[in-house]
Amino acid sequence: MAVSRLWNNYWGLFALITLALIWHEAGAPRFVWLNILAAISLIKVLPQGNFLRLVKFYRSSCWLVLLIISIPFLIQQVRTGLYPQLEKPWQSISVRTTQHQQPDAMMDMLMKEEKSMQSSYARKRSVIASDSYSQAPAPNFKRIDPKANLQTGPGLPQWQWTSIPLSWNGSVNSQQQIELWYLTPTTSMLLNFLRVALLVILCLLMLELINKRFTFKLPNSILSLGLLICLLLPIAPVHADYPSPELLNELKQRLLKAPDCLPNCAQIPAMHIVLTDTVLQLDLQVHAQETVAIPLPAELKNWLPKEIKVNKAVAHAIIRDNQGILWLSLEPGIHSVTLKGAAPRQNSFTLPLPLKPQHITHNIQQWSLEGLKPNGAAENNLHFTRLQTAAEKKNAPPSLSSTILPPFIQIERTLHLGLDWHITTRVIRLSREPTAISLKVPLIKNESITSSHIRSEDGYALVHISANQQSIKWQSLLNKSAQIHLVAPATNQWSEIWRADISPMWHIQSTGISAVHHQNQAGNWLPEWRPWPNEAITLAITRPEAVQGQTLTIDKSTLQITAGKRTQESRLELDLRSSKGTQHTITLPPNAVLQSVSVNGATQAIRQQGQTVTLPVEPGNQHYQLNWHEVNQQSSILTTPALDLASASVNTHLNILLGQDRWVLLTMGPKFGPAVLFWGLVFVLVLLAFALGKAQLTPLKHWHWFLLLIGLSQIPIAAALVVVAWLIALGLRKKQVNDNAKCFNLMQIFLVFMTLSSLAILFIAVEQGLLGSPDMQIVGNQSTAEHLKWYQDRSNALLPTATVVSIPLLSYRIMMLVWSLWLAVS
Repeated sequence: MAVSRLWNNYWGLFALITLALIWHEAGAPRFVWLNILAAISLIKVLPQGNFLRLVKFYRSSCWLVLLIISIPFLIQQVRTGLYPQLEKPWQSISVRTTQHQQPDAMMDMLMKEEKSMQSSYARKRSVIASDSYSQAPAPNFKRIDPKANLQTGPGLPQWQWTSIPLSWNGSVNSQQQIELWYLTPTTSMLLNFLRVALLVILCLLMLELINKRFTFKLPNSILSLGLLICLLLPIAPVHADYPSPELLNELKQRLLKAPDCLPNCAQIPAMHIVLTDTVLQLDLQVHAQETVAIPLPAELKNWLPKEIKVNKAVAHAIIRDNQGILWLSLEPGIHSVTLKGAAPRQNSFTLPLPLKPQHITHNIQQWSLEGLKPNGAAENNLHFTRLQTAAEKKNAPPSLSSTILPPFIQIERTLHLGLDWHITTRVIRLSREPTAISLKVPLIKNESITSSHIRSEDGYALVHISANQQSIKWQSLLNKSAQIHLVAPATNQWSEIWRADISPMWHIQSTGISAVHHQNQAGNWLPEWRPWPNEAITLAITRPEAVQGQTLTIDKSTLQITAGKRTQESRLELDLRSSKGTQHTITLPPNAVLQSVSVNGATQAIRQQGQTVTLPVEPGNQHYQLNWHEVNQQSSILTTPALDLASASVNTHLNILLGQDRWVLLTMGPKFGPAVLFWGLVFVLVLLAFALGKAQLTPLKHWHWFLLLIGLSQIPIAAALVVVAWLIALGLRKKQVNDNAKCFNLMQIFLVFMTLSSLAILFIAVEQGLLGSPDMQIVGNQSTAEHLKWYQDRSNALLPTATVVSIPLLSYRIMMLVWSLWLAVS
């Protein structure tokens, strides 16, 4: 409305469209327009006087603020339109040497049970050294069909850009649909240019350089010309946001990376046990390679020491986890650890050995020790039993009495259905009376016992449990069939539990009673039934057909070219994920000579066959590195070879390393790569030279101005503006005559100062041109003139190519020498 009243309705509509397009853009001028409009309105109605001059000064200040805000915004819009990757100039898709990879599909199916026994203290504050608490269970290869083609799926790109969260104030229906509208890069570029054009016109209107009839009038004052110069010249890229949060997070991961010695960062070579009727003391010798937290042989439910000493000093860095295990933090070196406390009052107790000692000695009185081998090695636990006197043995209850209730047991049958079918049966004593048990356990149809300590007779397993034995277990084979029928016998001697450990290669449908559990405590699929007598289930078993899909995925590829005068060195790195063992063939460039091939860091004796190299592939993740060279004379146009990886890939990185003796002119390749911004500066300099030549403020022609500005483009813009202002001041000094002596003397002093400053700047520009390197303003993906980087998220089997146009640096030196001679002659 204000613009419509001050100018007309057309300008009001124009201002409305302009502000609507730029208002939500970062760095756009917003509230400064209100200040300018208020000042212009007051100037039109105020009478002559000091207040009017104050308002005009305020308007000029607002003009300056408008230019300060608008110039960086205009440059950012133009650069983002031409080079979308410069929206975040600090962003880089870097090649990471170490990264956390997600478990592949095969390993997900191989892992039967996941054990995580690390405490929260050890996870957050220390590196845990425990061979029994850190190691994962070995994969069960009997659950995997070697002929199955497990799909590895498509790779996932690494890059991250702008994330926009979506949230709702209320509940959302599951059938609610959301549509997202995206603008193509071309549309975004045109929209950016439209913002630039509209904002420039609106700025000229506010600066009163355009009248109501859309006519443009050239500035006549030095201030207006200076503002136009500032408007046209670009601003150097700012790196205040570098390093990026992603780069800082990567640095944090590297600094907090677990040491290579894990899980063997600490060991206990020797332990001595002293146990009497009242005191238990453990003396440990601990060798620590890193700062670690070690689990101690003490547990809350059995025994805890009253004092813990490290090297004869009381230890303080101790914590107890949720399982009741004590953890002690130690520095690198050899330590003597002593645990001392009262002996347990019960007649028997157990000491866990989470970090198993290599050799154990003891001095035990009135106790017996179980779990120690003759050579001094120990089992996972040590069991201590108090020795009884003759009187105590005489008063002990008999092993079998007629007044004791009949024993009751529990039979657990676990069916393992994989490549081979087998059953694990476990008989557990539930009654506490120490009595001997003999019973006949019925077998499942087509079941054959393979354990030597159990005999079978007429479809029954003959089980004998001694008085001091709590359980017994055996293995048996099961012939494959379409159905398995399980029936709980009608007996009061035992109860049964059935479990089915089913490989993904089989599909099971059960009929009968319902399962009470479908997963075990680790979260793995393990259905469980607890039948009553005479209850039964029937398992219908089928083998589904596998769905065809890719079994090999390339998660990342990095091609690095090192240019030389006569040879070109190349290196290709591949991160490959496969679900089966196979071979993968890669096609090299025609003139490539293979130098070396390494797999997971180990050099392999793999030869080149023509243009192809065949790589051995194992199930899981592998990292390959191929090095070769090509005999090529260095030319002005360098293009990366189009390698054939024989499979589509993601996260393609292309790197070109140039020497310091090359002058980069242009770059081409994937969009997320380097951009040479110098040519945009040249275009601005052409416009500026044309404007200065037309202004006729100096005798210089437009081509004189262009040659001068192109030579000054390698020094800071502020210094180049000093030279331009000096020449304009000399031209105005020639045209204007000042009768005031003081003003004349001040002007002369100012011109002398400007002359000395300009000559010094010109000398620096000549020195920079003859001895320095050209600044082509190469930005994007953290590229430099010597190291150019490109990234493409998804690629076909044939890798994309990147091209750089460069000439010898001597050409730049010769051009600057000619410019210096021209400057000296002029």
